[in-house]
Amino acid sequence: MMHHGRDMFLVLLVALTPFLLGGDAAPPRQEVSGSQRPEEEPTPAAKAESDQRAPSATDKRPMSVDDLFKLESIGDLAVSPDGQEIAVTLKRPLNTCKNYKRDFLDDNDHADVYLVPRAGGTSKNLTEGLQDGIGYWKPAWSPDGQRIAMLSTKGGDNVRLYVWERKTGEVKRMTERGVDLYASTGGSARNPYIWLSDTRLVCGVMPAGKQHLGFVVEQHMQQTATREWPKTEKGSEPAVSVLESGIEIPETARPLGQILEIDVESGKSTVLADGNFHHVMLSPNKHYVGVVAETGAVPPSPKHPLRFENLQRSKAGIIALDEKRPVRWVEGLVDPRLGGGEIAHAWSPDGDTLAMIAKSDRDDELAETLFVIEAKEATAQRVGPEKLKVKSVAWTSGNDLLAYGSNESSGKGKRADWCAFNRADPKASLRNLTSKLAAAPASLLRSGQSKSAMIGVADGKLWTVDASSGETAQVTVELPEKIASIIWPKANEPEPTPASSLVVELEPAKDVKAEKAAKRKAWFLLTPAKGSAEAVPFVRPSDKAQLVQYLPNKDLSVFSANEPDGTFLWTSGKIPASFAKCVALNEFLSLVAEAERLLIEYRGVEGDTLKGLVLLPPGYEKGKRYPVVSWVYAGSVRKDTNYSLADKNKTNCLNLNMLTSRGYVVLVPSMPLSPDGEASDPAIDLPKGVLNAVDKLIDLGIADPNKLAVMGQSYGGYSTYSLVTYTKRFKSAIALAGLSDLNSFYGVFDARFRYGEFAHEDLFGPAWSETGQGRMGNPPWKDLSRYIRNSPIFVVDRVQTPLLIIQGDVDYVSQQQGEEFFMGLYREGKRARFVRYWGEGHVLRSPANIRDMWQRIHGWLEECFQEKTSSGKGDGAIVDK
Repeated sequence: MMHHGRDMFLVLLVALTPFLLGGDAAPPRQEVSGSQRPEEEPTPAAKAESDQRAPSATDKRPMSVDDLFKLESIGDLAVSPDGQEIAVTLKRPLNTCKNYKRDFLDDNDHADVYLVPRAGGTSKNLTEGLQDGIGYWKPAWSPDGQRIAMLSTKGGDNVRLYVWERKTGEVKRMTERGVDLYASTGGSARNPYIWLSDTRLVCGVMPAGKQHLGFVVEQHMQQTATREWPKTEKGSEPAVSVLESGIEIPETARPLGQILEIDVESGKSTVLADGNFHHVMLSPNKHYVGVVAETGAVPPSPKHPLRFENLQRSKAGIIALDEKRPVRWVEGLVDPRLGGGEIAHAWSPDGDTLAMIAKSDRDDELAETLFVIEAKEATAQRVGPEKLKVKSVAWTSGNDLLAYGSNESSGKGKRADWCAFNRADPKASLRNLTSKLAAAPASLLRSGQSKSAMIGVADGKLWTVDASSGETAQVTVELPEKIASIIWPKANEPEPTPASSLVVELEPAKDVKAEKAAKRKAWFLLTPAKGSAEAVPFVRPSDKAQLVQYLPNKDLSVFSANEPDGTFLWTSGKIPASFAKCVALNEFLSLVAEAERLLIEYRGVEGDTLKGLVLLPPGYEKGKRYPVVSWVYAGSVRKDTNYSLADKNKTNCLNLNMLTSRGYVVLVPSMPLSPDGEASDPAIDLPKGVLNAVDKLIDLGIADPNKLAVMGQSYGGYSTYSLVTYTKRFKSAIALAGLSDLNSFYGVFDARFRYGEFAHEDLFGPAWSETGQGRMGNPPWKDLSRYIRNSPIFVVDRVQTPLLIIQGDVDYVSQQQGEEFFMGLYREGKRARFVRYWGEGHVLRSPANIRDMWQRIHGWLEECFQEKTSSGKGDGAIVDK
């Protein structure tokens, strides 16, 4: 899918990056199996299915489209304060949904929250949303473990806040207002609410009467058209919408949400602040809440290219919880940074000072200036020299603030380093802490060795950085390979205590063959001491298992994984590890054949060494040549055999097993491009890694050179359009939700928001084009030739490959992109088919539409691969030579 780059289009899926835990053997636990709710007895059919143990490859059946509709998945989770229970979001199968048009909700509209015991016993469905077709997700425990806050679509018209009470077992609605999902409270969970005490919550809500986008988008166009079109027919009143350019619409002209403090026992809500909030940051001492609110759109400047990081105006404020006074908006800083995974705002450990990255002037292109806000006075002070461009911040345990960024005045160019400075004297020179290192760590964590000690990874090694002395030292640790990354603690998570231990992932061993590298990634638990660290292998329940939660003080690790025979959640205790499987979904997949994965190495057009992933169909026979579908996406580079669309339990409708199960080999080639945002010519560069990969498959005796197809979605659809204008080697092509005309894409409104009162402020298309994935560098009127030479529509007459185009009419890649290319092919008498799905967006959601799509894809491939000849000209017939 195309990089969206905006908070409003990011509903982040948490709990899909799991971890390990070691420990003493735990009692066996009841498993949540298949599509059953844990407390239900399995049906006879499910029992019969579970009785079949590890069928051989020859006994397994091909995967079908209907299997996609049976898949469940694990969503976000939260461990209870005592570490004995886990609240887990389980997303129900697509075939149980009652509404298939809930965009922006990440399938949580058909989910339930389960209580899973750590030490065994029966798992319990707390919410029972199946009967009413509603969803519950994002659980968060109260400090005493007696309540769980969560979100729900109950009522069918909005997303609201609910709380489960352990004492009564009831799930109660806390407010009638719709919850603002973009009012993130920080960390990977990004909950829009946070517990202040056992009975008090802070929650961001939308303007009164406003609905969440998941409900608005599906109704907005229809409702507006139904209301306005009759006015024109009658001629008695105007049906008009007016948008303005050249002026900035003030915050006062916009509907405003609020921050509420909610007493869950009385149900009473108190308004703490008015605004449309993106960040809600509770101080460690729980005396203050720092907030960042969006106030409008930044008017585009002809002087600067559009960047996703500079599309919204914002302001910062401090709420003093103890004083019960209204929010105080902070003067002196402009447009605090919104969104992003880096730590742009961070409280000092004592909870009295908030560090924030913002602009120093409204005309600044980006928010890159560091400020500190003293919470008691709600006053801001700029720190650091004028030319310091800050990317993220960190605090030592001793309340010293560190900044990661580049200092142009230092003569080191744009290299980013960690620096410390005297906050009492903003003009004092910086102390660069990492300049002597070959590379600076991208993030620093408190090490716990002293109040000024920090720790991080750079160049595959572990380093300590002392903020007081300025000394850096490599930590001696015996490991078989370099450190690739720190898995835990996560750099973007709040740090309640210094990290006394680290979980790291190592780079794959150099002597391991490429196709096995993904399964040989080693994890180690490091316990740093003075100048050295003890390393213990950190065992996972499987090669694919990822760490969701690691709580060493509770002797608890929680892992999840999508495995060939199901989707699982495990817990573990101390090392050496013994694992308990506490959730098991999609176990019917053990009866479904899986494609074998092969990683090939080949040379690109420019002589570079590239890798490609090959998915072999079940029952593959060596020496037999197969039809090949090249699944393309410009800019993607394969390094190992990990690829989520190749997993059987991937719920996405574009699961590539739908191709391998029909006997096709799927090739996923590397297609390197210049970095996002760097002006280049992607249409010219993208073929360089594709055709040589196809040639490699032919040389290996895998591919039938007469039965080659190319297929891609979104930017992969753009890649497909471009490739068929470049070569005639493919006998069939399929472009889904792709761009064909970068010039027209630049300015067209997003179909989902076209009828909105601020539709023109959605600058995704222009920003994507100038400094994002589009790589155009400028608007069309400043570099029209680049837009033309990178738009496949302008060379549509070159196409000789039959092309199937698939698009939804509510796609943010407008349906007109498919219309333009199809009309060009129609005008030239080229063979094409245009399939339009009404009410669908960027990725299809309706089971009926998904089934229809795959029937048409399979039919198109079969039609194009038939050996046909024709002497006719311009009749659209396929000519094989």
